[in-house]
Amino acid sequence: MFSINMTGQNKLKSILDPTKYASAARTAFGQAHTGSLLQASKLVSTRFNLTPQFLLAGGNGSQPIIQAGPIASDGLSSSITVKQGGISLIYFGAVAERTTSQKRKVGNVKVQIKRGKTTKLRQFMVRTSTGQTSVFRRAGKGRLPIIQSAVSASALVNSPSIIRPLSDFFHSSINSAFSAQLKKQGVIQ
Repeated sequence: MFSINMTGQNKLKSILDPTKYASAARTAFGQAHTGSLLQASKLVSTRFNLTPQFLLAGGNGSQPIIQAGPIASDGLSSSITVKQGGISLIYFGAVAERTTSQKRKVGNVKVQIKRGKTTKLRQFMVRTSTGQTSVFRRAGKGRLPIIQSAVSASALVNSPSIIRPLSDFFHSSINSAFSAQLKKQGVIQ
């Protein structure tokens, strides 16, 4: 979860009209919050092989991967939450690779989790009873049990290469949106 707070506003709040300040702050925070959600999906999709639409809407009717948390009653704090659990490797473009060796049939799957880097995994694809195809791996040395392979959704978003630019984007957008709202209300020139 990425928390968003607007701090350091006490001095400004005491100088300006409280109703105009509160209105401008809430509107600016809402605009910056929405923009940060879109920016988070763009940052993740530039590094990993997922589209921003998939991150914001989810796949096959599932819940969104990245979603906006509620804005607090004061209008100055919120969060961006990430879906718990994993994202199936199918959404990263997993493709079964056929082997020509008759002696030993080993299932291999090629998948591109990070953009531009294809990885070969010693796993296999199976169509489940619900009709969806998924990537599985063996849990032990035996044939059974098998476990579905997935990538942690929070690991995609919680890396410093995503969090730092997202924080910088939010701070720049909240400052510009707040000053624009104050100009719109005629508080500043």
